[in-house]
Amino acid sequence: MGVVGIALGLVLAGCSTAASTVTPPAQAPGKPYTYVAIGGSESVGNDANDPVRQAFTVLLEHELPPQTVFYDLGATGATATDVLTHQVGAARSLHPNLVTVWVGLRDLEEGASTELFGSQLRQIIAPLRKERATVLVANLEPITLAPAYQTCLGHPPPSPDSRSFHCFVDHFFPQNSIPPVAVTTAAVAAYNVEVAEVARSTGAVLVDVNHAMTRPVSGDAGSLFSNDDFDLSTSGHALAAALFIAAWRSNGGSATRSSR
Repeated sequence: MGVVGIALGLVLAGCSTAASTVTPPAQAPGKPYTYVAIGGSESVGNDANDPVRQAFTVLLEHELPPQTVFYDLGATGATATDVLTHQVGAARSLHPNLVTVWVGLRDLEEGASTELFGSQLRQIIAPLRKERATVLVANLEPITLAPAYQTCLGHPPPSPDSRSFHCFVDHFFPQNSIPPVAVTTAAVAAYNVEVAEVARSTGAVLVDVNHAMTRPVSGDAGSLFSNDDFDLSTSGHALAAALFIAAWRSNGGSATRSSR
């Protein structure tokens, strides 16, 4: 495992208010394979039982070539603006072979237009493609299937002095009120059209997490999310990792580790 990269990534993940700067380690004989993860909470591993070992980024790194150096630059709650401002420059400075990008959920929650999100996502991915990196970009997860969404749906926001029921996720949205399922489903779909188009036009590889989470092979979709918000559960990270690994292998990835 790229211990140096992970340790550095965990430090950077807590520094989302300033642009990340990274000094690559001295290279060992033979050029290492560099993997950089950028994005929001998904890349950090929030709500996996053991994020350091069970985040999808870590599970993917386990399948990469033996000399892989791994940097996780993701930050909890990062928007596309945050990734563009604070993570892309650092990622480019590392001259990565592989980059995973997963961002957009917080943008959707804050009501950013699909046009703005699509433009910023393109600005994130295009420079990384110019570095000749393989870029794997995930679309947005189906958050209306999350237990927290279903629990909070239909509950109006309480008054400031109220001690009545209060959701953990309604404050993510404008007016502190969770939208109807149809509204959010349509918004997620519109964002995912942008993700697909940016992937197509930049040569990035689309990882269709939304489809896989909507129709899981085993279990129910709700089990892929944590119980109190929209973060992925341990099972959700495992599914995402399998999708990213398959996408990497389908696009030339090889020389996996024989043992850990």
